[in-house]
Amino acid sequence: MTQGATVLAVGGGGRSAGGKIAVAAQAANAHVIAYTRDITGGPVTYMVGADPNAIGISLANYMVTNTKAGDTIAIIGRDPADSFAIAEHAGYMSVLQPLFDSKARLMVGTSGLWLGYNKGHAEMDAILTSSHNNVQGVLTSNDSTAQGAIGALQTVGLAGKVPVTASTPVSLAIN
Repeated sequence: MTQGATVLAVGGGGRSAGGKIAVAAQAANAHVIAYTRDITGGPVTYMVGADPNAIGISLANYMVTNTKAGDTIAIIGRDPADSFAIAEHAGYMSVLQPLFDSKARLMVGTSGLWLGYNKGHAEMDAILTSSHNNVQGVLTSNDSTAQGAIGALQTVGLAGKVPVTASTPVSLAIN
């Protein structure tokens, strides 16, 4: 902005930090485009990103297709303060909750945190221990958590045998 930029794309870094950036951009007569996550506390001209609800539905449909009746699905990590994670969770639960309610699939583990590799590995270790390795699918909220879960699955010889998902934006839309 000090060199005359009139548009600033802001991604990650937290919603409130993004708000501070948006306020500074406005003071410099620049527009802010929020990328993938919403921004609070500052003016945003556009929001660009994937539809998190649709991503969640796709993740759940993949999990349903790659598991069978009676299988156990672990759900690991989501940030209850992140708008993307909230919408993604709503998407996958719209598909999976009816299956969990009817016992067509069983759910194990639901961390309410955004986990990285180490915590994702530890969470998956705990799930594997408590379920006696009875997990046929793993749905995670991000790539590093998925890598941690795969690491834990590898430890017990299940890596490559159990499907693991992680959300990755697959399309862009202007809202």
